[in-house]
Amino acid sequence: MAIWRGAGGSGDATTDAANQASVASNAAAAALISADAAAGSATAADTSDTQANDSKVAAASSATDSANSATASANSATASAASFDQFDDRYLGYKATPPTTNNDGDPLTDGVLYYNTVADIIYVWNGTAWQTITTGSGGLEAANNLNDVASASTSRTNLGVAIGSNVQAFSSVLAGTTASYTTAEETKLAGIETAATADQTGAQIKTAYEAEANAFTDAQFTKLAGIETAADVTDGTNVTAAGALMDSEVTNLAQVKAFDTTDYATAAQGALAASATQPATTVAKTSATGSAVMPTGTTAQRDGSPATGNLRFNSTDTSFEGYDGSAWGAIGGGGGASGGGSDAIFYENGQNVTTDYTIVATNNAMSTGPITINSGVTVTVSSGARYVVI
Repeated sequence: MAIWRGAGGSGDATTDAANQASVASNAAAAALISADAAAGSATAADTSDTQANDSKVAAASSATDSANSATASANSATASAASFDQFDDRYLGYKATPPTTNNDGDPLTDGVLYYNTVADIIYVWNGTAWQTITTGSGGLEAANNLNDVASASTSRTNLGVAIGSNVQAFSSVLAGTTASYTTAEETKLAGIETAATADQTGAQIKTAYEAEANAFTDAQFTKLAGIETAADVTDGTNVTAAGALMDSEVTNLAQVKAFDTTDYATAAQGALAASATQPATTVAKTSATGSAVMPTGTTAQRDGSPATGNLRFNSTDTSFEGYDGSAWGAIGGGGGASGGGSDAIFYENGQNVTTDYTIVATNNAMSTGPITINSGVTVTVSSGARYVVI
């Protein structure tokens, strides 16, 4: 039941109803706004989900593109490596010496190149050997206009433009004439003297011939006729006829060519020089009525392998000695000491035995002591022989 609060008062039912209606209306409006906001929020959420899904799709697509790009990069790297390997097998780079294999150690193939750092030249493999293809010491340069070919004449022949065979060399003589001459005709014409005439007589020709500085006289012609054809002064027959010797006829050619006057006797030395080898049957002598010249030397200088009958003067013992086939022995005459006149009272012997000595079985020996036998020296007294030291 409504309570009356007077017209227009707070307790007026009409006013309260209106107020309530306004409140309700405001509440409805607020609810509507809330509903709209909720709907907008839901729509935003849907949009956000859509965007998130789109982002996933985009990320997946990007990952796929990245994978494809990586694959393409890998394929490109493989292709680049293969291309470089192919290039590396064709151009081997800088080498100081000609290579025998490519950079992979495989056999060389036709057309392979390398740069020689010593010769500064690029070489190409022709299948069997390296050959140059560059300018410099082995090639041609355009700027040289073929001046750097090895042989101009060979090049002309190879090109079919050899002068005298394929083309005619320029001739100032031919250029100054109106007629064409053959080479034989030109040679013949060049051999005819200027102002030559064809009406000379034999006498004129003879006079002109004899007037020449190099003309032969009859005597010279006769002398020339006496010289044999292809005369050779080294011919063996000619050399022998001249009283000379050919090298091949001299058995000691080297000694003859190395002749030294000191190697041969002088007039004062007689038939043989003092240093010349004496014949086995000849003994040197001081003169025709002088003395025989005997070898002189110390005991230590005796022959190492003496022969029976060898004679010498022993300067150690100051006596002559001879070799009897087994030992050296003193020979009468010389050595020792004698009296003041013709008597021979004393005989001197040495005190040191310096070489091996053997007293044979059929001989005896004696010495005046003391006697010293040097170290390493042996004196042998054979059975049946006797050696006495006084």
